[in-house]
Amino acid sequence: MGVQDLVERTGLARERANKVMVLLGNHARVQFDEHVTDGRLVLRFHGDETTYHKSIEHINAITDLRLKRQSLHLAGGPFTRNSILSVIVRPTVPPPLIMKDGRLHAARDSSTPLAEFARAFNNSQLRTAHATIRSLPRQSFEDRHARILAKLWLAGHPKHWGERKLLLELAEEIEHAVNSAEQNAAHRTELVSLQRWLTNLQRGIINFDQRTKDGQKVVPSMNRAEGYFARALPREPFYWKSRLYQARIWFSMDPNRNAQLWRRSEQILRDLEAVYPNNCWVRYYLHKDPSG
Repeated sequence: MGVQDLVERTGLARERANKVMVLLGNHARVQFDEHVTDGRLVLRFHGDETTYHKSIEHINAITDLRLKRQSLHLAGGPFTRNSILSVIVRPTVPPPLIMKDGRLHAARDSSTPLAEFARAFNNSQLRTAHATIRSLPRQSFEDRHARILAKLWLAGHPKHWGERKLLLELAEEIEHAVNSAEQNAAHRTELVSLQRWLTNLQRGIINFDQRTKDGQKVVPSMNRAEGYFARALPREPFYWKSRLYQARIWFSMDPNRNAQLWRRSEQILRDLEAVYPNNCWVRYYLHKDPSG
């Protein structure tokens, strides 16, 4: 990936804010790897009006004057200025678990306990996966890193319902690992990055749960939750779990299935169905199957 991905991802953030009623201010994450050989990394950013022009084309095709005026108001303006909140450059630590072609793989020998965890994860055998994690060593940084990542993947599995409890355990484990890695900047930075993944999912779930609390405003809670869930990227442990929460948010805001929100929810669920066809939320929302 490269800088162009950052421009396109930012354009998607504007599109999401316009079409899905996400509160402005929710930022979009972008991550890419570069092999630096001469000791320097140059990033160039520029404006991109692609999404704006697509919005205008859509508005011009609308014949209903009232709807056209409303859509024109939502279109915003051309994206001619950079909107970069921060840039983080850090050394890469080789991941012990890799998501490739929709399946989780251990980076090392296929006979290791970590490889056994990956096989159980891919087969949705979550009890076996959890038992395998307990057998993983925790002496070195590599051991702790692998153990934490395995737990992150387990919590992010769409079939795992106990992520709230597991995330609390993970927060303590990561904090302890960060304190143990103070002398190695690369190790510490990697663990802090995992900590951010966990925090985003936790905050998303907190706001998601707040929608049913007395005195809470449903739409702001949903918007905040969606903003946190949107930060998960493909090939990260919480990607599909976050997307599932997004689909549930958008469906709950369009239960009659007659607006753009349901179409966004439906697309996520169909993408999820291709990877996890027996997921109960997929069966419930797409096929109206309440069997669980």
